[in-house]
Amino acid sequence: MNPISYISNKINRVKKDKYKILTFSTHEAYQEAMAKTGHHFYLLQTEGCKQWNEDFRKLPSNCTIINNIEHIPYDIDFLLSQERYSQLQKMSGLSNHIRLPLIHLDHVEPVKNESFPALKALKADFNVFITEHNKESWENTDGVVISHGINTDTFSGWIPNTSKTVVYIVNYLKERDFFCGWKEWEYIKNKVNAIDPTIKFKLIGDNPGISKTISDPKELALELKKCACYINTSKFSPVPMSLLEAMSCGMPIVSTKHQQVAKLLNESNSISSNDLDQLADGIVNVCNNNKLYKSIGVNARNEILNKFSMESFMNNWNDIFDKAYNKRLGELNEIFYNK
Repeated sequence: MNPISYISNKINRVKKDKYKILTFSTHEAYQEAMAKTGHHFYLLQTEGCKQWNEDFRKLPSNCTIINNIEHIPYDIDFLLSQERYSQLQKMSGLSNHIRLPLIHLDHVEPVKNESFPALKALKADFNVFITEHNKESWENTDGVVISHGINTDTFSGWIPNTSKTVVYIVNYLKERDFFCGWKEWEYIKNKVNAIDPTIKFKLIGDNPGISKTISDPKELALELKKCACYINTSKFSPVPMSLLEAMSCGMPIVSTKHQQVAKLLNESNSISSNDLDQLADGIVNVCNNNKLYKSIGVNARNEILNKFSMESFMNNWNDIFDKAYNKRLGELNEIFYNK
């Protein structure tokens, strides 16, 4: 079908089963979840852009890498930016040039420095945030929140055990201390081992010289289920997906409480505090009395089932995609029929 026939056919439709969406390689685990919507995603990987890392997740079959901007298909339906500092500006220019609607998703919390006013002023046709705290931090009043979708079938089945192993899934923990809490991790680990040297700490993720990633979600879930509890020391993150996956497994969670995590965790579904000594004592108790903490793991899993289902995630994204497509149809009608 030639471009003119494509456009003339398109303006007579209200909805498509599968959209063609131009975006960037951003967060592999999130893109894998988004791919479950069934649409086809074209991931720009031109010079200076992030490259897809197969060590984090395998590329979904409905995702195609585009290494040259000239190879972008002419029948793209709309654009998706997933990073405000560079992607949104690039996509805004492209959106204006080829006259396609733009969706923007914020994954990260803003740094309130001198560039913040200009960054928060950047807007797309549709603005999406991963948590309410994230939306509030960007001081946005017209965007929508789409919570993460977690595969609760894969991430399930934890039972109390005697491993006395504490696990944390995070990439570049030491390099991203400001965000992920390397110093907190080290403090807690040293404090716990001073009390009980038989307790082991295990990192999973791209941490050079320390640990490696696990790209297969099923293998990752198996590793989680071997451990006594999961620790999260994040300080500046809307909500780590790895934390949600651990909660979905039904294992005891020990965590700091910052930003959206503070709204997610409570005394019934976790041992959570910003008092590192309290967290260290909690880990010792969990590892030595694993069965007693099964209930908080069950409550943590119920939190995921109730608020982070994959079905809701896909439905919410499909609603945004439909709105973006309908906006495009309206613009095509104006062009062709002067309506």
